[in-house]
Amino acid sequence: MFIELQLDDFRISKNQKIKLGKAITAIAGHNATGKSTILGILGNSSELKSKYGTTITDKQFKTEFSELFKGSKIHDKASGSIGFIEYHHPAFTDPMKIGLRVTWQK
Repeated sequence: MFIELQLDDFRISKNQKIKLGKAITAIAGHNATGKSTILGILGNSSELKSKYGTTITDKQFKTEFSELFKGSKIHDKASGSIGFIEYHHPAFTDPMKIGLRVTWQK
């Protein structure tokens, strides 16, 4: 379960912490305020293997970064850390952090 998303430097988000609810989290705001970016990062950070379930079109639950974001070498960071996601896994006692980073493919 995701607990918190921290974006240090990605697109419109600078030093932003987003706490996520245990059951439901609502994301609302005006156009171009980062709602889709938040959903894209959360989606890209998780997947469900096909053996545990599939979409209604019989595909695996996962998102590829390139399907969600169109990179801009002018406006996007060239490389490096952009933040982290804190999550809790039932197999572990303490929350864990997954680092988020950007790299450009050559």
